[in-house]
Amino acid sequence: MFAVCERFSAADEPVPPTVLAVYALCLARDGKRKEAIETCRIAVKRDPKNPTCRMYLAKIYLLANSRRKAIEEMERGLSFSPGHPELTKLQDEVGKRKPPVLKFLSRDNPLNVKLGKARAGKRRPSA
Repeated sequence: MFAVCERFSAADEPVPPTVLAVYALCLARDGKRKEAIETCRIAVKRDPKNPTCRMYLAKIYLLANSRRKAIEEMERGLSFSPGHPELTKLQDEVGKRKPPVLKFLSRDNPLNVKLGKARAGKRRPSA
C-alpha cells in the first residue's frame, strides 16, 4: 500500500482519499494508531462525503479502542450512503448507540450518562 502512495507522490498527483484511508488502516494494524487517525482524517477532509473513508476511520477508531468515535463515523458515513453494504455490516457487528434516556438533554449531560449506564447495567445477565 505504501508503494501505491509513493507512486502518486512521485507523479506529483494527490493520493486518492480511499487509497489514503486504506493506507491509514494498514498503519493502525501495524500499531501506529495515532498516525493512522491523522492520515485517515486527511482522507476524510479531502472527500468528506465518502462513506468508504468514513468506514476506514471507524475501523481505525475501533482498533484504537474508541467505540464512541467509531460509531459516530459509521453514522456519518451512513448519512451520506444509507445502503452502504460494508458500513451497514460493520454497524451490525459493532452495534448502534441507544438514544439518550432524556432526549431533551444532550447525550453528554451527566444525568443522561448516569441513566444510560443504569439502563445498560439492567440488561446485563447476572453472574
